[in-house]
Amino acid sequence: MDKEAKIFHKKLKRIEHCEKITGKETIEQLATLMFTPQGREFCIENNFPAMEDLLKIKGERTKELGVIIDSNLEFENRENIAIFGGTVKLRYNEIKRCRVLAMHGANVHIIAENYAIVLVESRGAKVVVTKKGNAKVVVR
Repeated sequence: MDKEAKIFHKKLKRIEHCEKITGKETIEQLATLMFTPQGREFCIENNFPAMEDLLKIKGERTKELGVIIDSNLEFENRENIAIFGGTVKLRYNEIKRCRVLAMHGANVHIIAENYAIVLVESRGAKVVVTKKGNAKVVVR
């Protein structure tokens, strides 16, 4: 377990969490779990992780994992992405299913084209969608 992961393990001990969390996961393993259906649901229902904790780990490592923290960025065809704060523009134009988690005041603009399918789960975020062609975007 790395020092970034320790921050989240302490918080997870205070709230009920799924049995998949052992307390020994790295930040990469926690990010992978966050992108599962149960992980996204857990984040939304528990308003987890807290923005103050995310800001402690913000950097290139989290960006590479698809965890975007208080940044102004653009991405294309990113399959799994979690956006916490900041402003992010996402463009999807490939035939694939993509998942977006948006929280903590994030401003997200999604442009979906062709046959892209995008599922967005949001809590406390502003999501604007532009669809072209046969794209499908579902915001919950």
